[in-house]
Amino acid sequence: MNAVRPIRMAEKAVTYRAWRLTNDNCTALPLAIEENSLGEAKEAATAFLNHKDTLLIHESMDGESYGRLFTFNVVKKAAQWRRNSNTGDTERFTPLALKDGFALAIRDFNPDRPFDAFADDPVGVDRTMVRQ
Repeated sequence: MNAVRPIRMAEKAVTYRAWRLTNDNCTALPLAIEENSLGEAKEAATAFLNHKDTLLIHESMDGESYGRLFTFNVVKKAAQWRRNSNTGDTERFTPLALKDGFALAIRDFNPDRPFDAFADDPVGVDRTMVRQ
């Protein structure tokens, strides 16, 4: 009788890269993160973010040309009052939180320069050009 043996597939490493899309100049700035899961990547990138920024995280597998791009919006939570351990005074504190945006399946995503929301229009129109 022929027994069926399970096939062992080599596990591919998943890598995460992140960009901070600022609210004022619409330029994506790459963030230096090296994490092993999406949750860890979000946690590590939070230190670089401000209110109303957008976080872009690219998830890709080694050796594959496809991946996923996740977006998150940075919002303020309700204000809290905390005691400052140095001065002993109570201070107002508004923590930041990441609100899920959308996830997008992408292929061959390897930008060679920072993303510019005005010049890199999704339909291929350069918005920085002046028309007369």
